[in-house]
Amino acid sequence: ETLIVMLGRLEDGETAVVAVDETVPPVQQIALGLTLSALTDDLRGQFNVTEDIRGVMVTAVDPASEAATKGVMAGDVIVEMGQRPVQSPSDVMDRLNAAKEAGRTSILLLVRREGEGRFVALDPNQ
Repeated sequence: ETLIVMLGRLEDGETAVVAVDETVPPVQQIALGLTLSALTDDLRGQFNVTEDIRGVMVTAVDPASEAATKGVMAGDVIVEMGQRPVQSPSDVMDRLNAAKEAGRTSILLLVRREGEGRFVALDPNQ
């Protein structure tokens, strides 16, 4: 099959400008061996998380991390960290940084899985 291809040049006035809104926090963060994402409708459906649960979704866990050895799994939702609610991955990073600055050797996470909550203590310096 023979195709005819016409190459062109994008005119200077037609250059595309992509604006990045820097006020929007990153959707995903990696901390404590966990890949953390904002809790979206897609993730709720994928991991069967009900609408009443608010927090940060764990989408992956490093098998060599302390979190993995303590049973944290993909699909878990972190609802509190340091006994304060978290709503975004940046909230988790803020709590983690505060614990490090305070010299803490552990930080307490309230994790929900399939409607059940449990506490997990992790070393913030990992």
